[in-house]
Amino acid sequence: MNTGFQTINASIRTLSNELRNNSNTQWPVIWSAAGVCFVVLSALGAFFYGTLSKTQDRLDASIVKLAEQVVTQTEMEWHTARDAEDRERIDINLKDIRERLDRVERRRLNGQGG
Repeated sequence: MNTGFQTINASIRTLSNELRNNSNTQWPVIWSAAGVCFVVLSALGAFFYGTLSKTQDRLDASIVKLAEQVVTQTEMEWHTARDAEDRERIDINLKDIRERLDRVERRRLNGQGG
């Protein structure tokens, strides 16, 4: 293992010495380094794009599921109006029952007292 690192270190030292001793611009080395950087950045970008795409798909599915369960304002207004009608009908029926009960009680009281 240590021998492998020493070999890499020696290769880098040799390349470094060549670059120092040569006064010409090393275009092949620059283009190679730029190509490596481009490939690494492209790979990272593809990885993050794939991860975000999967997350976005899950988020879209959750939003669709939520949209199926949501109650619209129009539906809420319809239910509110329907509930108001039901309460009004119940109040009318309750008033009618109370009036009938009062009449029955008055007849009973009048019949007992008389």
